[in-house]
Amino acid sequence: MDTMALSSVELRKYNPSTPDEFYKLAARTASFYYHTRLETAIKILSGEEIVFFISPISNMNDENEIILHEREQNCTYILCFSHIQTESIPMWYLYSGITGEGSRIGFTPARMRDILESAIEVYPVYRRQIDTSKSLHIDDDYAVEYGWVFYRNKEDNSIKYKGDKCIIRDSMHSFEKGNFFVKDSEWSYEKEFRIVFKLNRTLPEQIALVLNKKKMMADDGLKVTLSPRISEADMEMIKAKMGLPAKHISTSKIKAKMDLLSRNRQSIVEHFPEVVSGLNMDELESIIKQVEAELIVQKEKELAHV
Repeated sequence: MDTMALSSVELRKYNPSTPDEFYKLAARTASFYYHTRLETAIKILSGEEIVFFISPISNMNDENEIILHEREQNCTYILCFSHIQTESIPMWYLYSGITGEGSRIGFTPARMRDILESAIEVYPVYRRQIDTSKSLHIDDDYAVEYGWVFYRNKEDNSIKYKGDKCIIRDSMHSFEKGNFFVKDSEWSYEKEFRIVFKLNRTLPEQIALVLNKKKMMADDGLKVTLSPRISEADMEMIKAKMGLPAKHISTSKIKAKMDLLSRNRQSIVEHFPEVVSGLNMDELESIIKQVEAELIVQKEKELAHV
């Protein structure tokens, strides 16, 4: 798409409407990556099946997007991937948590097509537990859309889509209305591809998309990269926890590292009351145990370099 003027309706049609249409656009491109904390990646991958827990818009990190879809924020659930050729330091440290120890789960375009084909049935999740007795079915319980994010620049009424620029002929408001694929241009480094589930009845805390693990690994379609903060020494333990063959896991090729925990320790202490506000005792105890475990790991690493 060269720089041109299009209407809101014309521009929105650039995103695919079927898995096969998606594959025609993506077949010869890079993999799609889900960035997250290490413990979350282990939970997604460690079972016999791959399970993605998908949250509603109200839990997104872009507050402007929450405001834009205020009326739909509790009934719209979004699974996000980054469609990039190379590793990104911002992506690692935005999604790996305060210790920086995260991973990215990568799927080839062929496997992403399989994921889109699997989005015909999902399960409600309550208190992190999947209710397999009440599966949600496409059309009856929800609608699903998918595609790349359009990055907007309100100053010149332009949109960037997969690196190409377009001017909207009508209004930005017309383009944004009911469009769950719009973000501000400052987020463009994410090169985001997303799957959007719009529920019409049941509104669980999360929904779960369950994928066939063997199918996802076929033809090297699934690859996990560990963040720059994770050492080679931890590889065997992580491989065992994820339940993946060694060839499916590798460490980051980026040499730059950031110690976010040490840099932000004072800020964590100052804002701790805000973080724990409204949590029950079980949740508080879980946080305390997690922090203690992370501090022990950090201390062990420091001693190892003395």
